[in-house]
Amino acid sequence: MRYYPSINHFKLSKPHILTIGVFDGVHLGHQFLLKQLTTLAKNHNWQSTVLTFDQHPTNVLNPNQPVKLIFDLESKIRLLQAQNIDNLIVQPFTQNFANLTATEFVSQILVHKLQISAILITPNFRFGKNKQGDARMLTTLAKNFSFQVFSAKMYSYQDQIVSSSLIRQLLADGHQLEAKCLLGHQQNYNQKDNSKCLMKSVQKN
Repeated sequence: MRYYPSINHFKLSKPHILTIGVFDGVHLGHQFLLKQLTTLAKNHNWQSTVLTFDQHPTNVLNPNQPVKLIFDLESKIRLLQAQNIDNLIVQPFTQNFANLTATEFVSQILVHKLQISAILITPNFRFGKNKQGDARMLTTLAKNFSFQVFSAKMYSYQDQIVSSSLIRQLLADGHQLEAKCLLGHQQNYNQKDNSKCLMKSVQKN
């Protein structure tokens, strides 16, 4: 895996598919998404690229209500490295970055700087200042800028979409084992705990 400490450091001459997210915890939902990313990359002879951030965007946009992260940045990088991706960009999340409009984000970041061939997004993907961009807008812009948009399937557990916020709530409520199961990092629990992690994976369009 090649590591880039910002978008400005990214240089790649090969076609690649991108996905974007905070990836706090690199949990089973993230792992399911990244498996789809690497599969698409392999099928299209692309490289796989992940764009994540050095901190949670909320901690910049609303510092009075900071998000307590599941893992620190070093742990996140280590866990992402284990997902067989080709490229990892850790972008410093700043107010200037947050102020990019949705169109500016696509034209300046995705097209000009990253030169993506495709992007994989979740159904709730939002981008640009004040989250003004959504999947429909991205699909329209993609036609103008000649890249493809793929929609990822989601991973659920007991009829709930697995998310970082769900895991944070489980930890806050004292449900340590269930949170550990949803994180899905085998090295973090013993065989006895593993036998209790009866996961139910459901693909949702």
